[in-house]
Parts: sequence; C-alpha cells; structure tokens
Amino acid sequence: MNNDGFLPASELNRTQRKLTAAVLRGRGRGQANRNLMTGSNCSSLTLSDVSEENLTRRLAAAVSHMKEDDYFRSFSKVLDEALAESRIFIGKIICYGLGSFGSSMSSRYQLAFLILLKEKLSVEVEIYDPMFTENEIKVMRVDLGYRVMDENEEGNRFVQTIETLFYMPHAPHQLVNNLLYTNWYSTSITKCICICNSFTNLKLNFPKKLLQNNLEYIDRSESILIEYGIINTFPYKDIFNDMALHVFPLHKINELHLSKDYWDRLFEPIYKQYEFLRATTTTDFDSNIKQLKKLEIF
Repeated sequence: MNNDGFLPASELNRTQRKLTAAVLRGRGRGQANRNLMTGSNCSSLTLSDVSEENLTRRLAAAVSHMKEDDYFRSFSKVLDEALAESRIFIGKIICYGLGSFGSSMSSRYQLAFLILLKEKLSVEVEIYDPMFTENEIKVMRVDLGYRVMDENEEGNRFVQTIETLFYMPHAPHQLVNNLLYTNWYSTSITKCICICNSFTNLKLNFPKKLLQNNLEYIDRSESILIEYGIINTFPYKDIFNDMALHVFPLHKINELHLSKDYWDRLFEPIYKQYEFLRATTTTDFDSNIKQLKKLEIF
C-alpha cells in the first residue's frame, strides 16, 4: 500500500484481470442473448437474460472508469481520516441493497466502488440483495470472491468483535434503522461504520415526528454520530448522490457519559408495508409528504 492509502497498480488491477478472464471464458458458450442492458433501457428483457459474459464485461468497464475518476480517490481520503480519528480498523465489509448490477447502471457502478473498496481494505465481503440473479451470484462468488448470503437479514446483523463497514448505497432507511437497533449497545455500535444516505439530510428533509415514529434509532443516533460528507464529483450524479460516511466513535460516547436509559431498546422496529420515501428536492419532499399523509404515517 502506498502513502495515499491505495494498493499498487499491479494489485489493484487483479480484480479487473479476473473479470476480463471471466469474459474470455464465457465466449463461445452460445448464450441466446447478446444484447447489453443499460440502467435506463431494460424493460424488454428479464433479469435472467443477462449472461455471465455480459455481466463481467460491463462490470470490468465500470471498474476501469471508476479507477480513472477522482470520486473514489476523494472518498478514500475521507475514509482514511475517519478511521484515523476514530481509531477503527475495519475487518469486514457487508453490503446490503446493491440491486441487480446486470439491469441497472447505478448498481453496476456501485459494485465497482465496492470492488475498489475491497482492494483498498483487503478484507472479506459479504453481500445480499433479493434482486440478484443466478448469473450475478456466480460472478460475485467465483470472479469476485464474495460470500453471497442465502437469507435476507433485513439489516439485523449483530457486530460483536470485528469492526465492520456496512456499504448500503441508497438502501431503504428502514434497513439502516434495523442495523442500528440490532447494535444499539455501546460495545457494538462503535464497531459499525456505515456508507449510506446522509442521516443529516434525512433529518433536515423529514418531520421530527415521522423520524421518531418510523426511524427511531437513526433519529436517536445524532448525539453519538460523526458524519463525514462525501463530495459527489462522479459524472453520473444520481449514482452516489447524498452518500455519507457515518461512524460512532468510542471516545465520543465515553465523553458524553450517557445514562443507561439512552441504550434502552424499548421496541423492535415495525414498518408499514411501503418503502420509505426519500426527498432529494423540495418538489419531491412536498410530493412525498402528501403520499405519507394518505398512508396515515403522521
């Protein structure tokens, strides 16, 4: 690893070489579908139509693009700063909510980001999304070396000993809230690092009552949280918009001298059958509030 926190080019290219080799292995298999799906035009194809060859080829291109862009390099400096200040040594990455990288350009670039993150930290990756296809799972297990989970944890992963980075790009807020609930202990929450949508922006965009009733642990975490903003310089703005790095440093918790009541886990989160709506603009916010009122959320 060099002074900037990056692996040497020879090591960083290892994953890309494996993906390229996977593309070459896939040629000549006679897959019926040779069309490449884009993130915005895949309505005529089902997820199962995407071959391993197409998956690996497009993923290799996304990794190459991500390596050449400044976004990951800038994020890497933010991560190094956060880990140094919090005295955290990440031992594992867990990814939730990535989506189908065969049918979505956003998911594909988010996976490319994860590939570079794994290369930087040299740790194992566990990953789950109910949208993964059989071919996508093969690529992640065989070509990327990830452990693809068989069951949906819904974010309820208890962190006991290994400091873990949770990568949840644009995942539903309930999933993040579940993660905090499961680890709502001073000995566990400090071992969790989250890359996901900004808690700060969430609190700015939604009424306090809505957060307290539906996302209690995100709301309660404000006093023990340090959020590091990630400047979105990526060319495709929607892919990484509103992303932030969240840490819960032990030294900050110790300085607060929190009472035992603060760590009470009174109720397990229960959500109504809808996906939590995010507001990215004032127009979206007003529209979302109207929909939430119809659902009698607040």
